[in-house]
Amino acid sequence: MVIFLSSIEEKILSVLRDSKWGLTASEIAEKAKISRLTATKYLEALKAKGLIVEKKVGAYRVWFLKELSEREKSLISRKLACALAKSFIEVFGDDVKKIARKIGNVLVNQLSEEDFFTINEAEKIMFYNPYQLVASILESLSEGIKAEGIELSGGRGVLRITGELCEDREVVEVLALLLMGAVEGLVKSVTGEEPKISLRVSEGRFGYEIILEIG
Repeated sequence: MVIFLSSIEEKILSVLRDSKWGLTASEIAEKAKISRLTATKYLEALKAKGLIVEKKVGAYRVWFLKELSEREKSLISRKLACALAKSFIEVFGDDVKKIARKIGNVLVNQLSEEDFFTINEAEKIMFYNPYQLVASILESLSEGIKAEGIELSGGRGVLRITGELCEDREVVEVLALLLMGAVEGLVKSVTGEEPKISLRVSEGRFGYEIILEIG
C-alpha cells in the first residue's frame, strides 16, 4: 500500500527519527519550524496513517515513529536478567549485594559511553519530572519491567518498579540492587547530583514490587 505524504508530514517524520525518547507537539513544532496547531493537525493525520504512535507521559503526549517503537527492544531479556542475578549469588556469595549495586552503576556509565541512550536538555524538560525520565529509561533496560517515577518536594523522588520480575525473592533482591546501581547513574545524568537511595522489596498479590526512594 502506497502512502502519500505532504512535505510537512515528511518534515515531522524526519524530526521524530532523530529522537530516541520521542517529542511533544511543541518540540516537534519548534524543530520543524511550524506552528504548534499545524504540528498537532499533521501528527493526528500521521497517526491515522499508522506511521506514528503517542504515549501519555505525565501531563504530556509524547510522539514516536511507529517503526522505531516496534523495533526498539529491551537490552536484557527477563530470563537473562534472572539468570544473571542467580549467577551473581552463586559466584559472589556474601559480597553479592555490594557488587550487584556497583555493576548496575558501571553498566549505565558504559551504556552512556556507547550512546545506548542520550539525555539532552529538551528531553529533560519534556518529562514532567526527572524521575519519570529515569523510569522510562529503566523500562528499556530489561524486558517486562514497568517503572513509575514520582517527584516529591525538595528534589526527592520515588521509583516504583513492577512487572514480570523473577520468582525467587533472593534473586529479585539482587536484581533490585542492580537496578539501584543503574538508577544512581541515571539520576546523576539527569539531575547532575549524586543521589542518596534507599531500597525496599515487597511482595504483593501480583508479585514483587521494588521501591527506590531518592533524596
